[in-house]
Amino acid sequence: MKKWLSIALLSCSFIYNAQAVLPLPANVIDFTSSSGQKLLKRSANDTTLSLLQNYLTQDSVTFCNVASATIILNALNVPPPDDLQHKPFKYFTQENFFTDEVAKIAKKEDVAKSGMTLDQLAAAINTHGVHATAYHANQLSLDKTRTMIKDALQHNKPVIANLLRTGISEQGGGHHSPVAAYDKESDRFLFLDVARYKYHACWVKASDLYKAMNTMDGNASRGFIVIEK
Repeated sequence: MKKWLSIALLSCSFIYNAQAVLPLPANVIDFTSSSGQKLLKRSANDTTLSLLQNYLTQDSVTFCNVASATIILNALNVPPPDDLQHKPFKYFTQENFFTDEVAKIAKKEDVAKSGMTLDQLAAAINTHGVHATAYHANQLSLDKTRTMIKDALQHNKPVIANLLRTGISEQGGGHHSPVAAYDKESDRFLFLDVARYKYHACWVKASDLYKAMNTMDGNASRGFIVIEK
């Protein structure tokens, strides 16, 4: 584990090759700060490290959902579809994520215009041979949400949070990104923001994450997805 933690900390040096445009709000902790690294040291597990190894930036402003799914499918070593970009090797990309089966749920051109809902994303991920379950925050308490996400991460079941940015005092609207770790002492989750051109990854208070997920997207509440291979 010490070896893996060293690798994870070294990853901080290359994760942010591009400068994020907006400063993080005061209520979160920058992943790359000394405080953020301290939280990582005491909370990282195999799930955290697999997600960090596959962390990437969304290809467009509406592809936070696709980028999050791509990170997790690669982290779980799910067999990818054909990959013309890396031929003869295969790897999930934000391009080959859109198979014919995914198109039945959400077409690429539609996602490019308006993104995906929590339930659409879970259904799309399921077409790739994993089990993805969507949970709506308005049907759960803060304590239940904390426990479910924490337990999932402990059992190599990555999580995607679907939140309203203003709920964590950031600028913007609805957003998807992976949740990579939980630190019990500070009661914070590591939010791997895939809009890396906009915000750095950060440690978010569990109560703030819950509040941001317990918001409406159309007729349904936002929430989170647990993915299991």
